[in-house]
Amino acid sequence: MVKTYQATFCTYTVFPSLNNYINRFSLRTADGTLLTDQLNMVIIELSKLNNILNKPIENLSSFEMWSLFIKFANNPMHKKLINDIIKVKEEIGMAKELLREISKDEHERARYRSRRMAETDRISDLLTSEEKGRIEGRAEGKIEGKKEVLALFKQGLTLEEIEKIINDEKCE
Repeated sequence: MVKTYQATFCTYTVFPSLNNYINRFSLRTADGTLLTDQLNMVIIELSKLNNILNKPIENLSSFEMWSLFIKFANNPMHKKLINDIIKVKEEIGMAKELLREISKDEHERARYRSRRMAETDRISDLLTSEEKGRIEGRAEGKIEGKKEVLALFKQGLTLEEIEKIINDEKCE
């Protein structure tokens, strides 16, 4: 069995007698005997996060950053804090964008999807144009090469002499 964790985020205080906002528990019998260390429960009390609000961003653990984001993502008073966390932890920025997307009304979601599709189409068009340009460039190169061979042939050179000229040009 692989070690498993169940994380529960609570906006209220579950354990008033415990100071930490993260509390870990394992399965035990009534007499305290550990049943397994493979199943673990983590209770995160977001109501106790105020203790880490003044902690410098560089000293926050990944878990603390995520917890602050979950609690304060939509709180305008903590916008700077969340933006500073996003600068350090890019995936939280992605979560913020997703939260913004799913929080919009249907009209806003449709506009967002349209913008995303337009951006995807623009990128696809650019890539297609680049590939088309490479193909056209190769085709033009082949045409120019054939013209050069024909001109050399018209000058009276033999096929062997033309091959030698072409091979010499490739080596340069």
